[in-house]
Amino acid sequence: MALIRKPTIKQRLAFKNLLEVLRNGDPFSLKSIMESAGYSPKTAICPDKNLTSKIGWKQLIAKIDDEEVLNKFQEILRDSDKRASMDAGKELLKLKDRYPDKKIKLSAYDERDEVVE
Repeated sequence: MALIRKPTIKQRLAFKNLLEVLRNGDPFSLKSIMESAGYSPKTAICPDKNLTSKIGWKQLIAKIDDEEVLNKFQEILRDSDKRASMDAGKELLKLKDRYPDKKIKLSAYDERDEVVE
């Protein structure tokens, strides 16, 4: 029987705090979100390693409806503060792993050549 991993209490609390901050439109950092969820300051220094790369966090992020994210992104883009709009949009897309961070994904070239007999 396969082991099923679920989000930890701290991951769920960090996710809840993140959603609240995003809804309010407040500026944030994942470090501060992690600390507010009970992570130690030392652990919160590296959110990529200690939170966002974890299976439980990815399960929580997957629950966010893409349509809702895109609608919020469009709403933020129409805001008068364009810098904040772009930062918020990039952050939303990064969280959904939709924003390429210095990497190019060439899925068309990933396909292997098929041998035709």
